[in-house]
Amino acid sequence: MTKAELREDLRRHGGGSGFITRKQLADYFGVAEPRVIDRYLEGLERVSDKYYFIGDVSDNILKFRS
Repeated sequence: MTKAELREDLRRHGGGSGFITRKQLADYFGVAEPRVIDRYLEGLERVSDKYYFIGDVSDNILKFRS
């Protein structure tokens, strides 16, 4: 999956915006416990204390997958 495909997929899963919550990301990966995906959010800035910019999240996901 390319970076652009991942961003678009996350955007659709996050409701069409450029931001996604920790819970939405956990749902995207099919896990019930959001702690499992915290490594993808580590070091990222939050907006309104719960939203993460999809571009940053996708970059972190691709770093861990490679």
